[in-house]
Amino acid sequence: MRTTLPALLAIALTVACAVAAVAGVPSSQNSTVPPVLATTPAGAIVTGIIVRDIANNVIPNSTVVIDYNNCAGFVPCTEASSPLPDAYILDEGTKTIRMLSGPNGQAPFYLRAGGGCSSAGIRIYADGVLISTIYAASADQNADLVVDATDVALVDGKIGTSDLTGDLDGNGVVNAADESTVSAFVGQGCNNPTDTRRSTWGRVKAIYR
Repeated sequence: MRTTLPALLAIALTVACAVAAVAGVPSSQNSTVPPVLATTPAGAIVTGIIVRDIANNVIPNSTVVIDYNNCAGFVPCTEASSPLPDAYILDEGTKTIRMLSGPNGQAPFYLRAGGGCSSAGIRIYADGVLISTIYAASADQNADLVVDATDVALVDGKIGTSDLTGDLDGNGVVNAADESTVSAFVGQGCNNPTDTRRSTWGRVKAIYR
């Protein structure tokens, strides 16, 4: 049976409407999320997230949410422990942290936190869509919100193991580089400001694209 021109036009219109319906909806395949939520109590490490839709277009003003309900070892700095302002909103009641993406879909989280979880206990959402699940690691290994010699010893004990709470660079293994990272932040606590917070998004993209 031959397909008439009106029928073809109707099909084309249906397809176009379907594509338009998903445009602007965050895509887990196209969005950029690092493998680890890496933190220090002073917020000196960035977790850079870029939200894109199914057509690979960036999505500005997307509500990006970090849900740590399934990561029992993750301990964020709160208003009580840190009077310093942050670019994200921490909701202790729901155990979520959120911010809006920028004009290029970017959401750079400089999280003030300690502790972590070796399993994929951190859930990342964009506009309510689950775009990734990742693990968490911190220079503050014991989650007391201070980086000290104890944390260096703890990450040293994880070298060569499968405990990814010591893998701050997200390469899948705990090694001397991770220990060096922890050592570099010794002395940091929730009240310590850091110059790293002024890093440009260009540098963030170079790390996480």
